[in-house]
Amino acid sequence: MKQYVENANRASKTGSITVDNLEPNSKNPLIAAFFRNIGYAEQLGSGVKKLFEYSKYYSGKEPQFLEDDIFRIIVPLDESYSYDYALFNRKNGVSDTEVDTIDTNKDTNDLKMSLLLYIKQNASCTQKEYADKLAVSLPTVKRLFAKLQKDNLLVREGMNRKGCWKIMEK
Repeated sequence: MKQYVENANRASKTGSITVDNLEPNSKNPLIAAFFRNIGYAEQLGSGVKKLFEYSKYYSGKEPQFLEDDIFRIIVPLDESYSYDYALFNRKNGVSDTEVDTIDTNKDTNDLKMSLLLYIKQNASCTQKEYADKLAVSLPTVKRLFAKLQKDNLLVREGMNRKGCWKIMEK
């Protein structure tokens, strides 16, 4: 699976961008400087470097940056390669060599079932507490909650801070 992002561009050069040939070039230096000064942006080009660094943790592959009239970023995604996936399997006694052979949907279903069990035990925990119990990241738990709500298996009752989760019967 891949994530694509495209944007119109006034290219200073064409072709593939790598960390080695990266030449940060602001399209609007005044706006870039403003966002750096108020803390909403880092130095020019730091996002490209971070994508190259962190993409390896989630897919084992490097992203592609293609500069032309349309600027394209292609980020490879592989849920079975992610840190959370490996951590969950190690916690459950699955070796690193076995991790590659496990069906991702089956693993996601196992996580959903474990989450539903924890919710049944204590429906008023925070998502962070559920993440700690499952030994996965908070974004992973948020995705699980979204899937369970979409499948009408889980409903939130009450307010955000004082509410609780209710498991729907099928």
